[in-house]
Amino acid sequence: MQPAAVFETISQRNDPEPRIDLHRKDTEAKITLAAASLIAQYILSSGDIVLVLDEDSPYEEQLHLVLVRDTTILDHLVIGAPFASGIYRETELGDDVLAFGFSGDSDYVLGVREGWFFRRSLLPAGVRRQGLWSSPQQLTLSVRQPS
Repeated sequence: MQPAAVFETISQRNDPEPRIDLHRKDTEAKITLAAASLIAQYILSSGDIVLVLDEDSPYEEQLHLVLVRDTTILDHLVIGAPFASGIYRETELGDDVLAFGFSGDSDYVLGVREGWFFRRSLLPAGVRRQGLWSSPQQLTLSVRQPS
């Protein structure tokens, strides 16, 4: 993964629900997501993009990790819980892995699997997958305890 600047924010709103409209800079394509602000974006060797977004809510912050190909959402994970706060901070960036902190002392480790996986993968507490239960799952997420 490498830092990228493929998408730019067109508009964002928080009321009644958070929504952000993103424009892909190299095309006229647009994508709308249920989040309030674009924090970071990373490009994979495949050309797919990982978007990191949040809902900009200090008392119930949620972090969205979205895998996008062109403007098609391939996978979408949400980290957060009621009355929980958090701030995204990147701690490690590798070819196929992104480690980051969000809440607490532990780091989350995000990976991207090649191909389509339909088998349910276990996610850490406080993490849920958006979409249908039968949706393909390419994003993996685990917790790395502090050393």
